[in-house]
Amino acid sequence: METLGPEWQPERSKLVLQSVALKGGHQGLAVHVDPDFIDNWRLPIFYGQIKTWAAKALAHTQASGPIYFVVAEVDLRKYFILPDRDLDLGIFKHGETINIDRTIENGRIELRPWRDQGKQVNPLA
Repeated sequence: METLGPEWQPERSKLVLQSVALKGGHQGLAVHVDPDFIDNWRLPIFYGQIKTWAAKALAHTQASGPIYFVVAEVDLRKYFILPDRDLDLGIFKHGETINIDRTIENGRIELRPWRDQGKQVNPLA
């Protein structure tokens, strides 16, 4: 992982980065956002880097094997970050987790995250 500047220090950014693993060997980066600063992850100084990580994660995801991903967690609400859009997965209850389906459409890998309740998110939203 690259070195981050001092603006990423949690006391300044109000963000905490954490490596996460899901069932199936999927690996991700969670950006935990201070609930008193819910829009900080979308500030240009941070958002550009978060989108870069999302692009790298998708580029490393192959047709089979682990899925790599980035998620922003704002209190109990989770956003699945893709290079071209952010998917609001809603408010998670205790014990709920993200599941991810992978499809290949027109030679491109598409990721479709959903909650463990089986409620699939519309990837075109």
